[in-house]
Order: sequence, then C-alpha cells, then structure tokens
Amino acid sequence: MPDQHTAILIFSRTASAELRAKALHSDRRKAGQIAEVLVERTVNLVRKSGLPWQLYHEALQRGNSFGE
Repeated sequence: MPDQHTAILIFSRTASAELRAKALHSDRRKAGQIAEVLVERTVNLVRKSGLPWQLYHEALQRGNSFGE
C-alpha cells in the first residue's frame, strides 16, 4: 500500500526541448522519436508505481532556471 504522503515529481524537458539540448541521433526525426519514447517510458514506469505523480517541463516552469 503506497504511503499517503508520497508522490513522484518528474522534472523533464519536452521532447522538442530535449532534441535541442542533446544529440540523440544524427537523424533529427529519429532523435525526436527517441526523445518522445524516453519521456513516455518514464511516465509509464511512474504510473505503474501506483503513487500520485506530476510531470513538470520547461513550458510549465516559472522563472529563468530550475533553481528559481
């Protein structure tokens, strides 16, 4: 039984931001697909935990950096 005081926060970039930040593949289309799969895989694994979760990415960020 999950602890009622536990939740998972996922801090991620969107696939398009990940594509700009990292060279995941020399083919840009394939790199975008890889980025999408990685984000989806993370969310699917977290869902399986049964814990409440929330995904945050740069479009939801307030301030100029993660630290803010």
